[in-house]
Amino acid sequence: MFFRSPWLELDVSLGGSVPVDSSQNDARKGMPNLYPSVELGPSLELILGEKRGDYKTTVTLPFRFAGAIDFPQVYGIGWVFTPRLNIDKYNIGGWSGFNLGMSFGPVFGSDGYHDYFYSVKPGYATPSRPAYSAQGGYGGTQLSVGLSKYYKNSG
Repeated sequence: MFFRSPWLELDVSLGGSVPVDSSQNDARKGMPNLYPSVELGPSLELILGEKRGDYKTTVTLPFRFAGAIDFPQVYGIGWVFTPRLNIDKYNIGGWSGFNLGMSFGPVFGSDGYHDYFYSVKPGYATPSRPAYSAQGGYGGTQLSVGLSKYYKNSG
């Protein structure tokens, strides 16, 4: 955490993806494998509402630079921006320590980021997989829901 106030936090955001073996993926058969990727950058969080510790509503604005890892080298593939609305409810159902988190928002990426994951070069086109040149911009919407249990350290 780099900065914290009652309504604002500045932190580091980390993301990534696992490698893809194209021979094991019908949509990518005959295409080059995808190296694992790593994403790193700043994340600004705006705290919109907190009520007696029962819930927290925030807007998170992570902006990450991405690279594909062909060990020992990392190749820059662009950037990704994933703003989202987060709602966390603590002690759900009156059960102490059980928390529910929900997050929703769009995904934006640079030309290079989308090209790495989604483009199909003409040499890899097939009748069922036409050539495609991915453009930067809106890449979809993400929704996540999580349930967690907090255990107090008694030692």
